[in-house]
Amino acid sequence: MTRAEQIIDLVCKYREISVEDLRSRKRPHHIAHARQEVMVLLREDTGQSYPQVARVFGLDHTTAVHASEAVAKRMRRDDYRNQITELRERVRNTFRPGALVFRSRRGPEGIAYQHNQEGNQ
Repeated sequence: MTRAEQIIDLVCKYREISVEDLRSRKRPHHIAHARQEVMVLLREDTGQSYPQVARVFGLDHTTAVHASEAVAKRMRRDDYRNQITELRERVRNTFRPGALVFRSRRGPEGIAYQHNQEGNQ
């Protein structure tokens, strides 16, 4: 599994959507936002250019630029910034040697939380 596929899988699990939906041309907000988050995380984590990131989805580089701007705009909200911060941490923790496997559960606000095998958040 490539790093891009791992990030896609991680975001899909976090947002509780299918990889097929994320890779599709579907445009409901929850799918489009998750796709944008993947593009931002790919760029941050791998240092790939906008054209390289967009190619993962078969899209034009301007879509990746828009994704970056859209995520930055939504990050003005504390709740969304916290979610992206958590996703960034998971990307870092998931890909380091010896990282724990995570399973998902919903919290009281309807946000998906991940717990490690010992049950800690």
